[in-house]
Amino acid sequence: MQRRDGSLFPALVCSAPILEGDKPIGMRSAIVDISDRKAAELQLIEAKEEAETANQAKSDFLASMSHELRTPLNAVLGFAQILQLDRQNPLTTTQNEYVDGILDLAKIEADQMVLSPEDVNACEIVADCIALSIPLGEPRGVQVIDNLCRGPDVVLRTDRLRFRQVLLNLLSNAVKYNEAGGSVTVSGEVKDNGFVRISVTDTGVGIADEDFGSVFQMFHRVGADPMKASEGTGIGLTVTKLLVEKLAGRIGFDSAVGVGSTFWFELPLASNAEVLIWTEDLRVAIDAIDRDHQVIFSLFNRVTHHFPDERELDGIIGELIDYTRAHFKREEAIMETCGYPDTEKHRGAHQLLTERVVALSDTWRRNRDLEDFYVLKSFLRDWWVGHILHVDSTMTDYAKGRETDIRAALESLI
Repeated sequence: MQRRDGSLFPALVCSAPILEGDKPIGMRSAIVDISDRKAAELQLIEAKEEAETANQAKSDFLASMSHELRTPLNAVLGFAQILQLDRQNPLTTTQNEYVDGILDLAKIEADQMVLSPEDVNACEIVADCIALSIPLGEPRGVQVIDNLCRGPDVVLRTDRLRFRQVLLNLLSNAVKYNEAGGSVTVSGEVKDNGFVRISVTDTGVGIADEDFGSVFQMFHRVGADPMKASEGTGIGLTVTKLLVEKLAGRIGFDSAVGVGSTFWFELPLASNAEVLIWTEDLRVAIDAIDRDHQVIFSLFNRVTHHFPDERELDGIIGELIDYTRAHFKREEAIMETCGYPDTEKHRGAHQLLTERVVALSDTWRRNRDLEDFYVLKSFLRDWWVGHILHVDSTMTDYAKGRETDIRAALESLI
């Protein structure tokens, strides 16, 4: 609208007819100057663009640094393996346990953890792990109780060895940090979202509120008792969390000092076709690309869990889109460096995916319709698996022997 002085201003015009009976005889209107509102909207848009730019820069930096972060972990992995192979100076049982923990951590962080998902009867694994844990509690009269296997069989889609490792670590901690004469109870609950939650509850010392944020951090030892806390390497729960996330699950806990703790983890049922678990079949054999794909799988799997807070879900979807864009930039730089002949076609596929995902994400945010959310998830899952197996895999031969060139290309993106 125009003011008397000739200047223009944004206005909200609201009109309604004036009726005489059913006959309109005029129009009543109100004009509101919304300059302040528009200025505020502009500030919000600018702030959003700045935040998106910062997020993109962060994603680019983290993705570009991932290769360099792996270098020292590979050295740790190699040295730890040498320690275990020295037959002239064999390690003690305790030392072997420590090295095993470091090896697992290094393998996960260096993306050398090989997973073999299969249909696994959770009850069988739980029964075996409890049988192994019972002797640990006998010296202090700690009972280990199996409530999971009293119900029907629960079949998971997971890696048998790593599932066992996760459960044994939680059971070991539950016995270790328990009180004399206490108990450890394993229970299970099938969730509506295609996952089963397995819980390990103890009657031990519990965890103080101020320690909650550091429970899964490296070298943090659970428990208020300093004598008990001196045992172990302090990386068991770190490895456990990383393993659960690699298996498309999540982990958490509830605890109170003097009452005990419940550590739980969720893994996908065999009937759950929505999750993505990384296997060797999906490896492109280009380190930077394989690492990015695993991060994307991890972000995708966070979306598949039930989040009552829609803002949290929106944040994860946004992070997934940002990281995907950063990955595409890295992948296209590698293609150009290696002389990949279908670079432009590949770039076009990236552009189409980005546009499609943003459109589906906007539809979900606008309507909050679960059907829109399921469409977004299904599209992402099908696209990524198909793209890696049938498109990204065609780059492998062109990248052989070009590791130095690839590293230089990625460093130029920082």
